[in-house]
Amino acid sequence: MLLPALLIALATSSMALEKAGARAAADTSVSGKKSKQAARTSPRRDRGSPGLVLVPPARQTRSGTKAAVPGLAEAPLHGYGTFEGVVLVPPSQPGTGIVLVEPAAAVAQPANASASPDEIQVPKDLSEEQEDPFEGFNRGVFGLNEVLDHLIIEPSARIYHAIVPQPLRRGVSNAVRNLGSPVILANDILQGNRQRASDTIVRFMVNSTIGIGGLIDAAGYMGVPYHPEDFGQTLAVWGITPGPYMVLPVLGPSNPRDLTGLLVDTAINPLTWILVDRPLEERLAPAAVELLVGREAILDEYANLRATSPDLYASVRDIYGQIRQTAIANGDVTGEPIPGVTSLPANTVVTNVKPF
Repeated sequence: MLLPALLIALATSSMALEKAGARAAADTSVSGKKSKQAARTSPRRDRGSPGLVLVPPARQTRSGTKAAVPGLAEAPLHGYGTFEGVVLVPPSQPGTGIVLVEPAAAVAQPANASASPDEIQVPKDLSEEQEDPFEGFNRGVFGLNEVLDHLIIEPSARIYHAIVPQPLRRGVSNAVRNLGSPVILANDILQGNRQRASDTIVRFMVNSTIGIGGLIDAAGYMGVPYHPEDFGQTLAVWGITPGPYMVLPVLGPSNPRDLTGLLVDTAINPLTWILVDRPLEERLAPAAVELLVGREAILDEYANLRATSPDLYASVRDIYGQIRQTAIANGDVTGEPIPGVTSLPANTVVTNVKPF
């Protein structure tokens, strides 16, 4: 929850689907006979269907037709990689331009579906490598976190959003990032990435001075981009497997590798030692600000995820895996998948959020 949604802003895909539907409606209105024929031949979504299945080009035959999946409408997948077993769930309200992509494993299949495993393949790293042996317990903790979010965290974030002007909110977000620079630098070095370590040093020096203590991302304007790093990512680079998926109270999605990384990052963070003798509320203030800023950043996105996801717990679990995959690979997921996390392409996910 400390800032670790499969939300995708596929506005173009949504508009294309709407236009296709409009053209189909126009064609069917030409004559009653043509309308009946179109109704028999055009794919449609039954009441029990989970949505549109993205079909990669590899499944298309030479004649241009695709193997049918009973009970589901299929749509070609262009520009977002080649993968199967992913269901495209339309927005709850037409015209919103927001589409949610769900792993097929998290969506109940229609009762009349009789497709063979060759026709519907759930990516192994979504269904098997993301180990969740403690799912029952994790769902209980996830429910507790949802209650805390409804009662305390989300209302606080909405109040913060309402009373603090957007430029000031951006400044607070920049300052939070800047305070994390020492931890990022340590992990850049441990991963042996000299260029990213150099960028972190430049960003910290420039933003702490010209950027007025980090309130202004002056280094970003100079062309030195921000990048996150943590010891969990370092352990992954060293080849440490993640272990089983787990949900922590308040902290949200994690695994033994990332939990270890969080503890190490906390220990090496200078703020931990600067505030070690201060009252508890002062020691918790940096984490509370980070939580508030991160929750405010995903207010609308997470609300849409709640409204459209058939299984919110499964959605967040797989989103967390994808975000970690992207972060560990430094945004490049074109190579081999990192064990234990999803290998869906980076350009299909918001990488700077961590919901419950």
